[in-house]
Amino acid sequence: MELWDLYDKDRRPLGRTHQRGLPVPPGAYHLAVIVVILNPKGEVLLTRRAPEKDACPGWWENTGGSVLAGETSLQAIQRELREETGLLAQPEEFTLLFQENCRGDCHFDVFALTRDVTMEEIRFQPEETDAARWTPLKEWEQVAGTKGTLCPVGPRFRQELYRRLEEYLQGRRDFSPKPPAVPELWDLYDKDRHLLGRTHPRGVPLPEGTRHLAVAVSVFNSQGQVLLTRRSPEKAKHPGCWEITGGCAQAGEDSLTAACRELREETGIQVQPQELTLLWTDCLSTAFLDIYAVKRDLPLSQVVFQPGETDAAQWMDFSQWQAIAGRGAYLTPSWHRRDGDSLFSRMESFCRDKLDTPAQQG
Repeated sequence: MELWDLYDKDRRPLGRTHQRGLPVPPGAYHLAVIVVILNPKGEVLLTRRAPEKDACPGWWENTGGSVLAGETSLQAIQRELREETGLLAQPEEFTLLFQENCRGDCHFDVFALTRDVTMEEIRFQPEETDAARWTPLKEWEQVAGTKGTLCPVGPRFRQELYRRLEEYLQGRRDFSPKPPAVPELWDLYDKDRHLLGRTHPRGVPLPEGTRHLAVAVSVFNSQGQVLLTRRSPEKAKHPGCWEITGGCAQAGEDSLTAACRELREETGIQVQPQELTLLWTDCLSTAFLDIYAVKRDLPLSQVVFQPGETDAAQWMDFSQWQAIAGRGAYLTPSWHRRDGDSLFSRMESFCRDKLDTPAQQG
């Protein structure tokens, strides 16, 4: 009987085990591990699931499985590698590439390992694996997640995984998040937006009755399209979602200074404060939000992403974005209603008035 340790949504152990084959209780998760094995040629080792497997028989996949009760993630991936391929590796040879939480009833740890072995050296586990092959990395990236080939991570995290694999092949071995050397501080305001003369560290609940300052910048081009950036999969809130650029004003910054900095950090676009048009000021439960607009014409190839914050960009017709903002993977910049003198109406007016003349290049 195979047992798993159970965890909550934040990976905290629940102190109880669960039998494989039974439905996992709601709100509980078990841990699974996967290893992407690469050789010096940049090829990925794939194994084929045995025809006896209940799920996806005959599909190609990366080596992996469930962590048993009492095992660590590293112990589990060593065991799975040995059982499914016959290959041996020490814990220090594995690199933790990616962690994905709450996919189905699992938390996933995805490792990378370098090995140069021939097919004759692979030993298959009866009823688990029955074949293996080396596949070029780029070719695998094209088919992973399609019929016949499983992918180690969910769709919204695939590009980030592929980017990390490229960096791994180039010699990077540490993908652990780096905490900021100095905690980010915010100025505090009262309900009437008066400065209170004290600061507050980010990540700590705000004192009752106080707010901080946040900013957002909508970038429009001469075709009336809005620039959207995608939140990095490392983000604690809304990973993989699309939004206009924005963030929190730091202690000592005014609204315009913060807006210029956020735009520069998350997209590489540099603007002067006088180029920004204030469209809207919103009073949220914990923040005052100032939303600006600016016009720029630039190809997506010139957008520079901020590691850990943004990882992709797209131009979208304003009317299309207005229709889907606040739904699915597209975040809305304001909690206000859209009718009457709303934010979207002001954005539309900005497009009409400001885009009669060519947008600034770059």
